[in-house]
Amino acid sequence: MGIASLKLASGQEILLFGEEDDENSLWYTGNIKQNPHYSIQLITDNIEQLRSDLIRSGVSVGEITVGVVGDRLMMFYDPYGNRFWANEPKKRR
Repeated sequence: MGIASLKLASGQEILLFGEEDDENSLWYTGNIKQNPHYSIQLITDNIEQLRSDLIRSGVSVGEITVGVVGDRLMMFYDPYGNRFWANEPKKRR
């Protein structure tokens, strides 16, 4: 996925995506020339706890939603307006 990928020895992966025009996309950038920002996605195994911790810390946090493949997603912002996503992957059996 993405336009570039770096897999670390620990198993973590860093992905680079290009901007998209679809406002419903995780990688929507809007008018990037007028409002440049980055979007970083984090993987968690407890999105509710992460959301509670972020809210308690005063972070602007969105609602938890369910993605197309069943992953639970949540958007949040740093004080500079950079967008972050948390993803709790659907448990695979």
